[in-house]
Amino acid sequence: MSCLPLRVLKPVFIWRSILAMIELRAHALDLLNAAIFTPACKICDGHTVAFDLVDFNKTGHSSKYPYGVAGIPVQYYKCKDCFFIFTDFFDKFTNEQWVNYIYNEEYYVSVDPEYSG
Repeated sequence: MSCLPLRVLKPVFIWRSILAMIELRAHALDLLNAAIFTPACKICDGHTVAFDLVDFNKTGHSSKYPYGVAGIPVQYYKCKDCFFIFTDFFDKFTNEQWVNYIYNEEYYVSVDPEYSG
């Protein structure tokens, strides 16, 4: 019987991943609690409605969730005036958060290898 090689993760990486997930979940909960009123449209300042709620790990990849479900909801809104669809989930992301959670080494290896530069 053939087994696929398992990737061994260093304990520091595991703890960093756990802390990152906790931080992202807290961020998502803050946004959901503030979502009683929908934000104004980022393009025309018009009225918006809730459009979709997707998991943070959803990608444009054909399998949609190649890394599994993160359990972190990301709310999208649609403008009733200009029909622009957007999220405010990432509006307060710092540069460090973009590098840690989105455009990290795994992204350039698995999600967008053509852009690895």
